[in-house]
Amino acid sequence: MDPHLPLRLVGGRNRCEGRVEVRHQGVWGTVCDDRWNIKNARVVCRLLGCGHAVGAPGRSRFGAGTGPILMNEVRCSGLEDSLESCAHAGWIRHNCHHREDASVVCAGQTDSPVPKDNAQLSCLPHLFQAVIDRGYLRRLGYSSWDIHLNDRMCRPQVTGRYLIFNIPYGHCGTIRQEHQGSLSYSNSIRGRTQGHPGRVIVRHKVPQVKFTCKVDGQSAVEIVHGSDTQKDGVSYDVSISFLQSPASQNMGVGAPSYTHQREEVFLQATLHSHNPNLRLIVDTCVASPDPRDFTTVKYELIQEGCIKDNSYSNLHTSGKNVAQFKFNAFSFLKSYDVVYLQCKVAVCRTGDHSSRCSQGCTRRGRRGTGSAEASEESAEYIQTVGPLKIHRAGHQSKAPV
Repeated sequence: MDPHLPLRLVGGRNRCEGRVEVRHQGVWGTVCDDRWNIKNARVVCRLLGCGHAVGAPGRSRFGAGTGPILMNEVRCSGLEDSLESCAHAGWIRHNCHHREDASVVCAGQTDSPVPKDNAQLSCLPHLFQAVIDRGYLRRLGYSSWDIHLNDRMCRPQVTGRYLIFNIPYGHCGTIRQEHQGSLSYSNSIRGRTQGHPGRVIVRHKVPQVKFTCKVDGQSAVEIVHGSDTQKDGVSYDVSISFLQSPASQNMGVGAPSYTHQREEVFLQATLHSHNPNLRLIVDTCVASPDPRDFTTVKYELIQEGCIKDNSYSNLHTSGKNVAQFKFNAFSFLKSYDVVYLQCKVAVCRTGDHSSRCSQGCTRRGRRGTGSAEASEESAEYIQTVGPLKIHRAGHQSKAPV
């Protein structure tokens, strides 16, 4: 990035997200979120060399600035070569407060590697093991006794100096990704925080520590196949895919795109098994603009069987091995035009009235030691799907994001 560029992002986890600040006559200041939208964010991300724009949140998402508010009513086409080239109300002409500071989230972030002295990662045939120095995690803002993986029930073994994570490839919220024939599995550690179900949640951010094991797709697919589980000769796999419509049964191939206000998104979870005595339900589904982070900014569609979004609906299916659901594409995360979904499904034995599949909406208290130790007849699987592209017309208002 050009150090002389009169533009920067402040308060984010990396240089490609944060509060927008511009320099005018030698003074740095903020931008008001009046009429702030994704087109403005595209200009900022391009100028900073941060890839495409993912979101344009307002309401001082990354904290309030302290200098002057320099710009307001910014209206870019998305192609300008500077932010000041966009139409705007004029320098220092506004009726805004710093609680209305505009922000940007770009996709071009690159994760910084953890120093080798502080972490070791071993990629084994059926799991990957991460050993991390507790002092290093404390410096990042984590508490060793209050930490978990993508699945909050998966916690580490705590020793004198280290935390040890044993992460099965198909459990604990591990994300499986394929790209040009190669296969990778990743997971991240997070701090446990209190939520506010039913609306967008913004929490204090600490740097994510992400584990990724990359393997050769051709040779490793026989050994590790997604969330495939084998016990006593019985195997099954769970997949979640976008569906064109409930009647078509045609799975979406690429990233679906939505443009109309009332357009519905359809998804299908499928249990692939030769065992006729298994069934599945959708337990939780959460939307986020970041496929690696479903904690910092999220919107809950369904949480532990409890519907949180008015547009969400479970659909009737004829088979026990299929669960379909739908929701409105425009009902959440209004500052983002690309979002991802992380959904958890429960697999249970048919007829077991004590299983998760028979409990419906529940806020569970004590549970087992996590999905990594769940039995074949009762297990949970988490999968991330997306991106879901939402093309919003018009300018963004100051509605909470």
